[in-house]
Amino acid sequence: MTTSDSTPSKAETFDKLAYTFCKAALVIVIARRYALPVASGLAAVFYLLTAYCQKKETHCFLKKPILIAGIWAVTCGVSLYLMFRNSPHP
Repeated sequence: MTTSDSTPSKAETFDKLAYTFCKAALVIVIARRYALPVASGLAAVFYLLTAYCQKKETHCFLKKPILIAGIWAVTCGVSLYLMFRNSPHP
């Protein structure tokens, strides 16, 4: 329940944080070693879709969806590169 001035209560704030970490943990459990490229790649895709739908600002402190998508895309690419650079080729 929120207060009358529509600021979230401490319980709601903690609930949102817990839910965020719950989602992150689920991705890690499912993706295991691929968790970073999967999560960052999906974040990039969804921020691009956010920009495509004409949303100019997000909840992220960086605000601009294109900027955030670019950062997560680079993170995804670098993590995949580092993961596979020493892999033997079949």
